[in-house]
Amino acid sequence: TRFALARGLGDVYKRQNEVYMTGEQVCGVLHISSRTLQKLRDEKGIAYTVIGGKFLYPLSKIAIVIGRKL
Repeated sequence: TRFALARGLGDVYKRQNEVYMTGEQVCGVLHISSRTLQKLRDEKGIAYTVIGGKFLYPLSKIAIVIGRKL
């Protein structure tokens, strides 16, 4: 499956109707460290996919995490 590079929140990946963010972007949006993001992945607290060894996070699921933090 190929991802197209989209513009908006900086560089994000788009596939079908979903936009994916990089780990760095997610850390910035959630104000967490990369280690905390790794812990969330390990504990299944955040949705992600791995493409070419790169972790990508669906924006729609990040929005749910943001809602839980409020």
